[in-house]
Amino acid sequence: MSEKLRNRLTSYIGTAVIFMMVFGVMWQAMPVPVAHAVADTIVLQFYLDIDKDGEVDHIVLVFSENVTQCLYEAEDWTVNTSSEMNLSITGIDTSDPAADGNGVCDGTDAMLFLSVTSDADETNAATNPVISYDNDDADNSLQDALGNITNKTSLTISDQAAPALLTLTIQDSNSDGLIDTIVTGWSENVDTDDSAPPVLADFGTIVLPDGQNVSSATISDPAGVSPFVTLTSVVGQVTENTAVGSTIVSGMSNEWKDAASNATLSPDTNVSAVDQAKPVIVSSVPVASSSVQSRTNALSWTFSEAMATGGGWVHASEFTAAPDPGGWGTAVWSNGDTTVTTTHAPFLCITEYDITTDDTVIAAAVGEGGYTALDDSLTSPYSFTTMSCGTASTSATESTETTYEIDVLTPNGGETLAEGEEYEITWEASPEGMYYIDLFYLDGDDYIEIATNETNDGSYDWTVPADVEDSMIKVVWTDLAEELDSDTSDAAFNAGDTADDTADDTADDTAADDTTDEAVAPSGTGISPVTGEEEEITAVEPGDFITSPSFSTVYYVTESYERRAFISSAVFFTYADSYDEIMDVTDATLTELELGSNMLPNPGVVLVKVQSDAKTYAVDSNYDLRWITSEEIAIELYGDDWADYIIDVEATFFASFGAGDDVDSSDDITLVDMKTREEVSQ
Repeated sequence: MSEKLRNRLTSYIGTAVIFMMVFGVMWQAMPVPVAHAVADTIVLQFYLDIDKDGEVDHIVLVFSENVTQCLYEAEDWTVNTSSEMNLSITGIDTSDPAADGNGVCDGTDAMLFLSVTSDADETNAATNPVISYDNDDADNSLQDALGNITNKTSLTISDQAAPALLTLTIQDSNSDGLIDTIVTGWSENVDTDDSAPPVLADFGTIVLPDGQNVSSATISDPAGVSPFVTLTSVVGQVTENTAVGSTIVSGMSNEWKDAASNATLSPDTNVSAVDQAKPVIVSSVPVASSSVQSRTNALSWTFSEAMATGGGWVHASEFTAAPDPGGWGTAVWSNGDTTVTTTHAPFLCITEYDITTDDTVIAAAVGEGGYTALDDSLTSPYSFTTMSCGTASTSATESTETTYEIDVLTPNGGETLAEGEEYEITWEASPEGMYYIDLFYLDGDDYIEIATNETNDGSYDWTVPADVEDSMIKVVWTDLAEELDSDTSDAAFNAGDTADDTADDTADDTAADDTTDEAVAPSGTGISPVTGEEEEITAVEPGDFITSPSFSTVYYVTESYERRAFISSAVFFTYADSYDEIMDVTDATLTELELGSNMLPNPGVVLVKVQSDAKTYAVDSNYDLRWITSEEIAIELYGDDWADYIIDVEATFFASFGAGDDVDSSDDITLVDMKTREEVSQ
């Protein structure tokens, strides 16, 4: 109960006590016997909104004597239904509803709290309700210390219900993804406590969707004639977000009153945030009005709030590209359904593309009715121009030439490569790091495919096949649509018959022995290292994942039939997608496969760190660790959830990696399909 109400009750009750004292003296001189020394009276009657939800919930009657019994009988009470405030009495509340020790009906106070229901969002009325009490049977429903309480008729109930703040409605009037208008809705007409124009401090603290506080605003003056107060030109939000998010108001205290001067300590107790801010497109890839854009990179859009994804993201429905490249893939939603990405067939060369979104079919997942549809007034349509395709070709939007050049570095002639050897093919491309590489080796008059669509990172580990003589390497640079440039070795490697006479000894550079045995798959039978008994040798092939009944370790079978142990299950899942890919072999089979070095994380699939080192590294194709030098670069490369790709590697295994160059920009590394820590932690 407010201090103002306490003071008013004290005044009324004090007057009632004086009246009772005077009336008592007069009564002593009167010879007529009575049941009461003083007739009970009601000194005050009013209604309250105790839980501050904008709905009257109690009528309070203050008697001249303490109340000792409160029995509720519905037929004893009537309400004037002609009042514009539709009240219904539902009972008597003896639970100390105002939490001040009153209304408990045990003879310690003179207050009676009637529980009522009323119209929602209404704490006053131009015509106050009128109630009557008529004890119409022999039992006394209400009693004071001296007997029953007499009937009361036509009690006009006054307004002591303070205005409650019901809604905080957010709007984005300029479609930039930042809240700039807030409308506060009250349970009745309001004014400031001092009747002066409102200031920001009258609202305590208003928190915006991104968690930032409102720092300034222009505020309308309700002047006691409106239940709405509007804040415009709102300043404070930093990050685009048109959902309710963190929106709340708190800390208000007696700054707002109604026409009866009622105010309360916390009118914001039950306020609800209402979303009338339409979703907008925060960013798109490619960027609007950009040029020299990739012909194969996916298109993506990021929105200011979570979107309804049930309709998908389909060309000629949610969006349209003109001209249409075709080949649209299934859209992928991410980042809490705020980002959508879709692939396509390669764009044409040096062509302007117009992208249009359809705001009639794109909508937010939640929001006030009529305010969920996309507002793309500032972002649709938008356009970008693709890059040129050929060597020494000229961009349509730039006067400088974009030239693609690639050169084979190794093998470039004169080398001797042994069958089964892991040889690093290297090349140099300018501009570096763009698009994809196809690799081939010369076999007689034909070029045989080694690999296609490899990342253009400057190297590829090639397992040299048998019978490679007088061969050359060819690298082809492609954007998946056209060949940009190509190059071959300057001269042949493995001239003559030297390939058959070269030892496969990558650990010993002296190559003292000029002959080597071709790796052969183990077969037949062998001795189990566990039981000592003879067992069948299980047939295995290079690329198999194997384990045996007596050992929990999982191994990878190499081209030379070595077994290389995975250092953890997380590392295993950088190569595989399921334990079902593991093949069981006999214990004897393991002894027939020479033990090689440990398997390190698959290059380009995860990021790694060691607990004793705060740095995060990418693993390149040479198993070199490349430090990602800043969070900004990590976000640019891997997105806001980049940390989800990090797995920990034991410090003892860090020495197995090489040291690569630091990643100082997003152009320093080429991305492949990544897996999150959760995906490799099965």
